Amino acid sequence: MKHIFCLLAFVAAAAGSAVAFDCRPVPDDPAMKQNLNGLWTFRFVPCNDWSVFDGFYNVGYDISDWDSVPVPGCWDALGYLPPRYAHPDDVNGLYKTSFVVPRDWKDKLVFINMDGVLRAYELWVNGKYVGVWELANNSRQFELTDFVKTGVNELSMRVYTRYKGYEFDGNDDWGQVGIHRDVTLFAVPKINVSDLTIVSKVPEQAPVEVSFSMTLSTARSVVKGEIRNPQGQVEVIFSACADRGGIVRYTWKPSQPQLWTAETPSLYTLYYSVCQGGKPVESLSQRFGIREIRIDGARLLLNNKLFKLRGVTTHATDPFRGKVISEELNLKDMRLMKEGNVNFIRNSHYPREPRFYDLCDSIGFYVMDEVPFGYGDEHLTDTSYQDNLLLRAEATVARDKNHPCVIIWSVGNENNLTEICKVTGRHVQELDPSRPICYPMIGSYFYKHHFDWPGFIDIFSPHYPTLRTLKEYAEKSFKPLILTEYCHTLGQSFEQHHERWEVMQASDNLAGGAIWEWVDQGMPSMDAEWPGKYAWTDKVWLSPSVAIQMEGNKGTDGLLYATRDPLPNYFGMRKNYAQAYVLTEKVTAPSSGIIDIELENRYDFLDFKDKVTCYWQIACLLGEVLAEGNQELSCQPHQRCTVSVDASQVSDKLSEQICLLTLSFKDKSNGLQVNEKTFILNSEQQYADILNRLGEELSSGNEAGLERYKSGIEGQLSGVEGQLTGVAASPLWRAGHKPFLAEEVYSSKPGGRYVKHYIMQGCAVGQDDSCRFSNSEISYAGLLQTSTIGNGRKYVFDMHPEGENLLLTEAGLALLLDSTLCCLQWIGSGPYTAYPGKDNANEPGVHALRAGDLYFEGNRMGVDALLCTDTMGNGILFFTETHQVNFEQTDKGILISFNPIVSGIGSKGHLTEYAHHVDDTPSVTGSFTAMPVKAGQWTETMKQMFRHPSHIGVYAPFVSVYETCLLKLSDIIDTPSVLHK
Repeated sequence: MKHIFCLLAFVAAAAGSAVAFDCRPVPDDPAMKQNLNGLWTFRFVPCNDWSVFDGFYNVGYDISDWDSVPVPGCWDALGYLPPRYAHPDDVNGLYKTSFVVPRDWKDKLVFINMDGVLRAYELWVNGKYVGVWELANNSRQFELTDFVKTGVNELSMRVYTRYKGYEFDGNDDWGQVGIHRDVTLFAVPKINVSDLTIVSKVPEQAPVEVSFSMTLSTARSVVKGEIRNPQGQVEVIFSACADRGGIVRYTWKPSQPQLWTAETPSLYTLYYSVCQGGKPVESLSQRFGIREIRIDGARLLLNNKLFKLRGVTTHATDPFRGKVISEELNLKDMRLMKEGNVNFIRNSHYPREPRFYDLCDSIGFYVMDEVPFGYGDEHLTDTSYQDNLLLRAEATVARDKNHPCVIIWSVGNENNLTEICKVTGRHVQELDPSRPICYPMIGSYFYKHHFDWPGFIDIFSPHYPTLRTLKEYAEKSFKPLILTEYCHTLGQSFEQHHERWEVMQASDNLAGGAIWEWVDQGMPSMDAEWPGKYAWTDKVWLSPSVAIQMEGNKGTDGLLYATRDPLPNYFGMRKNYAQAYVLTEKVTAPSSGIIDIELENRYDFLDFKDKVTCYWQIACLLGEVLAEGNQELSCQPHQRCTVSVDASQVSDKLSEQICLLTLSFKDKSNGLQVNEKTFILNSEQQYADILNRLGEELSSGNEAGLERYKSGIEGQLSGVEGQLTGVAASPLWRAGHKPFLAEEVYSSKPGGRYVKHYIMQGCAVGQDDSCRFSNSEISYAGLLQTSTIGNGRKYVFDMHPEGENLLLTEAGLALLLDSTLCCLQWIGSGPYTAYPGKDNANEPGVHALRAGDLYFEGNRMGVDALLCTDTMGNGILFFTETHQVNFEQTDKGILISFNPIVSGIGSKGHLTEYAHHVDDTPSVTGSFTAMPVKAGQWTETMKQMFRHPSHIGVYAPFVSVYETCLLKLSDIIDTPSVLHK
């Protein structure tokens, strides 16, 4: 498929006037176009004065000592200058290359298209000045007919970083520089098509209409064409004449239209030729979708149906190539989005490369395309910048208007709504009346106006409301409302995404939203020094010599790391956005054996029978399959249905083993698994009895190990046959955790101060099991009792915090495991970290991780039993009544903490809604039991529940990563000198 590119025809430059755009299709014929990507000659000028190279654009200029660089390519990624966030240094770069104009282009018009250049540039061909372009992310075409000759030609470019309006081009992103997108040379006949516009109408009670408008270079021409449906069959053949203005108009009314949606990305193809004297002089094609986006009161409709935008914001970013985005990387992103149930992409904060839209059209994504101006607010009351904004609007709309994926134009980002911003938005509506517009706004700025905005604004788009404010929006918004940014995923923070999404799902006027953001903004780090494994870092280390840098809390806010490895938040989003949605939360196998599970079809256009297959499996904890099958479900969009599973075959197993029912939903169109749900089938009593039996078997066995275990408790907790060399000289106390990025942001705000040295050494203060943990920040005093239970040891604690205005991020009794214990398995919820307000990624079952795994560190919720062993199977099995356990790997071994108190993480700039403070926490009370385990002597019940630790793998794409808990114990404990060696 060809792309639509842009040609400028400059008109009057009076204040308030705009630049008129034509959209010139690139020929389908490969003989009429050349890709100029490749190695170009380059000279970096590390300042704003390039006068010493004046005349470099002349033919014959000596460039023998210049470098060769790839085009596309970003200078910072290539090592020419250090990366800068928002705006690069004031520098220049000079390019030269050559190209050949074929002899058969002699009587044609020649153009060059620059898909995108960061930042501004001037262009010369054969020593003659062609023109200038000063919009960093918009495409630009120049006609070169009068500058080129048949044969070899020389092209020269100066790229620079300071120009009028450059502040608009640095919004929430790295300030990169260079030719970052494709460069294409092409030729067209003198009689040609300079613009094509396709608009669909999908009325409720009338036939569908598709209108085609083509601008020709002459009025004395005819366009002949045919339209093929998505299956390649010819639907219609037509012929239309140009009017006196050179405009050809044709309207088609398909009898059985296949409508485009993100769920049904059906694309037609228009093949058309400009003819003179009955002969074609130019032949072109364009893919298009039949769909209409419109507003009905407060509802946003697609093809007359309500739909939801399950979205993410995206920056174009490659951790090794900067803003040079390959087809492979785009496809990887889009596959992960589909698997994560994302259907909506907000381009933040600029138009993407043309191929991106082709992929969204064909794969099926809704796109909000953005007129690129963010920041630069100091200029938005200056009318001399009006032309700059109008030019950005026209360049964006003209290039992307025929893509069905583009459903909304956003006008700027988080700008105050000044007069020149209003004019720009109205101009976008004039350019394209078929799509609504919005102005993404800072939440506080939007809220203080109480919905008092100009009537021409189609969609409200505030940022980052609290859950309470979002509910208020649902009650008050009289227009469609889209959260163009919400649930900022700064590091591990992702609080209340599920709760927010359920409000949007239930409210017709809340059309959806876009999580900030899809992927971390990583850049290659050229000179970083490896700090070691157990050290603070703000980078992603692929090895001790290869690092990816972010920009503090500005670039570390993706659902994915820059390498596209998912953070736990990705899996939470996937669950919350699921369109094959499971409503039932809990089941127990009934005496009849039939289990009914309620589902909701949250697809907007497809019946379940046309979209997903439900696979089910009943298995014991370690995977012995007892029954399985699949069901083809019939359920209309936005309706509910039931899947029934026959569990009669497993009733006799429920008193012996923990049994799980897992539903898996697979997309019929691409084979991706888009949701799953696991249920424990045992009753609560059966489940408890099985865990009790596990403890009783361990307690009654291994008497030889019992004495060694008991003697070790008083000094170091020792294991069986010397395999365990200790937990700690005495139990430790966890008074917090390493601060997450979001917590660091609000730590200076009321209620946000946390404990920095969060692991505390205790001391006995009396003969009645009284104990005290204390440092300069906080103290805990109370009871810590230990007692022998069979072959194990039980810990009971009741501690009272003492401090002033402190946030208790976590609090509980901690044990330092021997460094040989590296494998953790637990029965309960997992496998990902969980905190109050963000636990939707997990399912019940048995889960296993080894130290060093990307997902190892952090808190787990819903843990019932925890096995900590070496790779042979020696270790300790814990039974916990607190159900919240933190895993943290230190240089001295794994630190596990049994935490009755865990606060939420909150979000960037907002304290968690699930905060525990010293002032409102009179006591921290909990208990757990430890049982020694010896390799080769696991009980039968253990073997049914836990895999051999040698089978536990490690997912470790990085050796270290920002927001890690990998720290030296001496950095987090108050009295490290007393620890065992």
